Amino acid sequence: MFRSIREKIKNSLSNEQGAVSLQYTVLILIMLFAFCAFVDQYKTTTTLTETEAILDLASVEALRYAVDEDEWNQGRLVVDEDIAKQKFVEILNDNIVDGTAKNIETFEIIDGYDGIKITYDDTGLATGTHMSAPDDEGNVINENIDVESYFLSCVVNVKYKVRKDTDFIGTVTTTFFNIFADEKQSASSANTAKDGFITTPVQVVGKITLQ
Repeated sequence: MFRSIREKIKNSLSNEQGAVSLQYTVLILIMLFAFCAFVDQYKTTTTLTETEAILDLASVEALRYAVDEDEWNQGRLVVDEDIAKQKFVEILNDNIVDGTAKNIETFEIIDGYDGIKITYDDTGLATGTHMSAPDDEGNVINENIDVESYFLSCVVNVKYKVRKDTDFIGTVTTTFFNIFADEKQSASSANTAKDGFITTPVQVVGKITLQ
């Protein structure tokens, strides 16, 4: 396609309408570049949305997999943290690198296993609904109550492919809210323009609760 465009440029310069033809050629090139950039942005957005969904589901599935079933049946929430971390990484390997997210080159959990935080909470970070006992008239009230919860949280650097000719991205910084520290935090990833790859930090927070 670009070869034919170059031929048209040469032909336009050799005739008396060359100036006008050259303007149209430049305009076509600009429109073509803008279209490629738009398509690349759409693919990037789709890739990140898909990856964020995989990360969120993986965190919840990993926590549930690591629950002590005997304790669960007794109405207590106990999670084996090591098993949860191992399962989380296993799910990511199966679904991001080897799975359906074909545009993803690789991923890296910031600080590795130490960066995967398993947090127990019963102070109200998660709430549930409790139905009161019927009053004399048979009425019941749904009340919000604090529930036992386990959270899995981390930040994952996701590296994905883009077109080299539309890759002008340098450092990418993601700002997110840390519910445990009750404050905004940020993570950054350095990128090299024109190499065809972009790395973006993505926050992961998943939870299970004992209702």
